[in-house]
Amino acid sequence: MAGNKKIVSIKKYRKKENLNIGVILFGVVFLYLVVMIIMYFAKDKTAVYEVREGSILRDNSYTGLILRDETVVYADKDGYVNYFYESGKKVPFGYNVYLLTQDEILNESGEETKNEEVVLNSDNWNRLLMKVQAFNESFNINDFSSAKSLKEETNTILNSNTTQNRVTQLNTILENTQMEYIAYQSDEDGIIAYNIDGYESLTTENLSEKEISKNGYTKVSLVNNTKIKAGDPVYRLVTEKDWTLVIPLTEEMETQFLEQMGEKEYLYVKLRVAKDNEKIGGYLSIEHDKKNNAYGFIHLSDSLVRYVEDRYLDIELILENQSGLKIPKSAVAQKEFYVIPEEYLTNGGSSSSSGVLKENAKNGSIEFVEVNIFSRDIENGTVYVSTQNFKDGDTLIKPESSEKMTLMEKMSLNGVYNVNKGYAVFTQVNILCESEDYYIIEEGTSYGLSNYDHIALDGSMIQDNQIISQ
Repeated sequence: MAGNKKIVSIKKYRKKENLNIGVILFGVVFLYLVVMIIMYFAKDKTAVYEVREGSILRDNSYTGLILRDETVVYADKDGYVNYFYESGKKVPFGYNVYLLTQDEILNESGEETKNEEVVLNSDNWNRLLMKVQAFNESFNINDFSSAKSLKEETNTILNSNTTQNRVTQLNTILENTQMEYIAYQSDEDGIIAYNIDGYESLTTENLSEKEISKNGYTKVSLVNNTKIKAGDPVYRLVTEKDWTLVIPLTEEMETQFLEQMGEKEYLYVKLRVAKDNEKIGGYLSIEHDKKNNAYGFIHLSDSLVRYVEDRYLDIELILENQSGLKIPKSAVAQKEFYVIPEEYLTNGGSSSSSGVLKENAKNGSIEFVEVNIFSRDIENGTVYVSTQNFKDGDTLIKPESSEKMTLMEKMSLNGVYNVNKGYAVFTQVNILCESEDYYIIEEGTSYGLSNYDHIALDGSMIQDNQIISQ
């Protein structure tokens, strides 16, 4: 039995593997995505800026000294002074200005009129609030004179509310022969003010560095129903509407103003007064003192009454205030173009596009070359075209004529690269003014930019027709 046993060898056969197309396709797609992601992050990106409307305001801050035609009127007797007019009002010639009495004037309740309770009307409330608001906006912790000015202006508003009652009372005294008084009239027309500082006689000829610098400046307020002595100042009268604001100039500012003046002696300037944000214009001239310090004299002819109580004004001299499209300076690049007379342009080829007729230098044949016009100079009748399809010395033929010209003249234009279509297109810009980081360019030009256009932020890194990756 044992000899009849057979040993059988069993071999195991491997199963034939089937190729999985889905896995291969997934792997290819995955590999493609990985490569594209790596290329995307490795590729240089172009930063893009959206063009928006804006403005640039350039100004310089100064403290200016006010010069004007003014006189101080002095008392010729002792007594208590009371005024018929508010500070800053126009006083006609021959009208009563103040009353001098031997005793204090009392109100109906027997109190001094200067301590009379004040009830403000709506107009005076608004004036008072505007003064306080302007003070808050312009206050400088290093200059406490503005606080004193606010106090004086507030007192003026408070006193103006009782002016009518006081004038009525003074007129009653004029009719009362029992009270000893003297009425004084104005010797000339003018604007009246009730503060004195000793600078009333200053002119452009007798100025010194001390007055312009404001060092040690003080002024004295003149108050109703106050005892004065003969020879004391009673009021100040400004007799002319023209006035001058004097500002110190650095060498840089003097040079800039002189360049703007050219051959003229004056330069028209605009300024903003810090205390009330009022904008006024005048004519600036430049003078030097004995030490050769330069000063700007701004000659003004309006708004005098607003600042009749001031000797110094904090101002901002507005040098430029230009509106347009605002773009960063880094976006601007320069590119050369051929300058061609517009009369050499024609239409031809397979479309109605503009182009020129160029002569083949080898065989004399004429071919139509399409051009892109980047700018037009209407005054000179020329256009600026790309140098891409031309070279120096090419000959152009004037349409329907035998006249020819040789391409030689080139000119650089300022421009930016417009990327609205996904590739870079050079677009001319006309710069109106500039700040440290931005230009204001003209809006609405035929070949220029429009609001919300997208441009390359760094124009120096871009080439014509470059595909833009953001």
